[in-house]
Amino acid sequence: MSSSSTMSAPAPPSPRVDPPSAQIPWQAAIAIVPILLTVYQTLVLTDVTSDAIRKGIEGDKYAMLWTNVAWGIATLYGVFAGLWAMPRYGARIMLQIGLVWFAAGNFLCGAAVDVPTLSAAKLVEGIGKGLVIILCRSTLYRQFDRMVIVAIGFYGVTAYATRPTTPLVTALVNDALSWRWIFWINIPFALLAIPLVRRFIKPDRPSKPLLLQIDWLAVTLLAGWAVSLVFSFGWYRKWGGWASNDFSLAAMLAIVLPLLLVFRVGSGVRADEHIRRIFRVRSYVLAMCVRMLLLVQLLAVLTLVAEYLIELRDYPREVAGWLLAPATVTMATSTFLTTYFRRRSLRHFWLLVGVLGSAGSLWWLSSLDSFTSKEQIALMMGCWGLFVGLLPPSFLQ
Repeated sequence: MSSSSTMSAPAPPSPRVDPPSAQIPWQAAIAIVPILLTVYQTLVLTDVTSDAIRKGIEGDKYAMLWTNVAWGIATLYGVFAGLWAMPRYGARIMLQIGLVWFAAGNFLCGAAVDVPTLSAAKLVEGIGKGLVIILCRSTLYRQFDRMVIVAIGFYGVTAYATRPTTPLVTALVNDALSWRWIFWINIPFALLAIPLVRRFIKPDRPSKPLLLQIDWLAVTLLAGWAVSLVFSFGWYRKWGGWASNDFSLAAMLAIVLPLLLVFRVGSGVRADEHIRRIFRVRSYVLAMCVRMLLLVQLLAVLTLVAEYLIELRDYPREVAGWLLAPATVTMATSTFLTTYFRRRSLRHFWLLVGVLGSAGSLWWLSSLDSFTSKEQIALMMGCWGLFVGLLPPSFLQ
């Protein structure tokens, strides 16, 4: 009797232990946070402090264009270098290499003494940024696997919605320390991200390296086209328009180089299956167009409004940063809610609302003048951020 009752007694419940794989996605997300808060913010890093940096290195306003050109070219080559290296060595190790370049570049930027040294430092920083941004998002998505929608929301809020707040942070850093610390403050975050990536990102080095061919001549044509456009618009007044041979040369290159690029890619002179596969997938091309629209909006709106606040209204940098910051709250809210209540059938609807709403917000922002109140400026930025926040979930999926 006693033996049968003993055998029928239920076994005590074992303590519930979460499998290690359940913790990996969030650990990977934490590892990515320092990257999203530093590398991804350089696009708007100096919106309200560019004059402080220029005065710090005693640079001419027109000469500062060289620093932007150096950074843009290096970022472009870094992106394609990341595409070339990832199938050979894996994304995790290339992320770490990119972070080393980024940290070194920020150290050199903070130590610059004139325009040439700052331009050279921007080359180093740009290579690191390009290596990181082309690999970070896809690496994060792979960690979440079937929970990729969570990664989309996390990435959209952390990488994009935080950018309107970055000018405020740099203004506070500049006022508390100096313009050099705008760059140097990124170094500990970049170095912190290296062991976190190594510890929490799954190893992905291929057992058999794949050889992805990159048409570097096409990349050079693309870089040359971008440079000619930048100088054509940036130095138009300095050169005196079409009366200048220099401007005429830059303008002609801006017309000829894209034609050569189209011929190079489309004529089959050099086989580049990666680029051709990209253009065959219409949804991917549309997603990249929406992403470029978002980046242009972030760059143009934040930069122009920052210049308006500082140069025309003569507001302190900190005040200008606070007036830009409301866009972060509304952008993060709309991105989070659109991701949380995701309906694939409504994806195109929210994309249309985001595009039309942001266009309407830009029209409203165009009415800014010397008498617009601070409250109205903050309201305009908040409205703009609300609609722009609808764009990331549409192209990140």
